[in-house]
Amino acid sequence: MTIVDQLNVADLNAELERLRQQQAALTEALGQREEEAKLALAEDIKTMIQERHFKLDEMVDLVGLDAYKRMLDSLARNTNSDLSQLITHLQQDDWDAIVSQAHKVKGAAGLLGLCGLQAACEKIGDQAKVNQKADDAEATLQHTASGNIALLNQTLG
Repeated sequence: MTIVDQLNVADLNAELERLRQQQAALTEALGQREEEAKLALAEDIKTMIQERHFKLDEMVDLVGLDAYKRMLDSLARNTNSDLSQLITHLQQDDWDAIVSQAHKVKGAAGLLGLCGLQAACEKIGDQAKVNQKADDAEATLQHTASGNIALLNQTLG
């Protein structure tokens, strides 16, 4: 007697139903994990924004709103050029130039309380010191810079 002869339709249907229930349970668990991940990400973003505003408040308190706006305007004018140079260096794997330019942008970002841009430049610079390019460094840098500056412009009016 072959294995096919030993199987009956009722057993196959029972096994199929068990597999469907298992698939439904896994799909539900995956949905819950995705929802938990979304909530955790939202909390992380909220924390980052609060920290960034805290730093912004510290800088405004330190130098005054008008002086801070002038500093921001100067940074915005210079940042595009500095970021373009940094991205060019990244594309050319020019490690020494990456370290130097990332340090320059990181310092300016730190002075203005742009934590995200500062952290991105620090990571890029640290990895360049060991002749490694950070994954998606150019895209991360451009996205972080534009997001940080847009947030500041919105906050300062």
